Amino acid sequence: MQVQFALPDHKAPFLAESRICWLKAGQLGVRFVSFSRERQSKLQDWLSQKLEETLPELVADQFQKADGRSIPTSRDR
Repeated sequence: MQVQFALPDHKAPFLAESRICWLKAGQLGVRFVSFSRERQSKLQDWLSQKLEETLPELVADQFQKADGRSIPTSRDR
């Protein structure tokens, strides 16, 4: 199937041929089978940036839950 989606701060939509990998309770996962190298690179860059932004908070939250300490995150600032 063909999917189309947009990323924040990107003008042009992403269009890709894909295959459904899994279905579960109204959700599905897709695998891109045809995606331009330029679009793939932009998507990877965007995903890396989002991971870098959220991972420290997720890790801090896990430590906080594990030992009960209060660790400040960007949400606390």
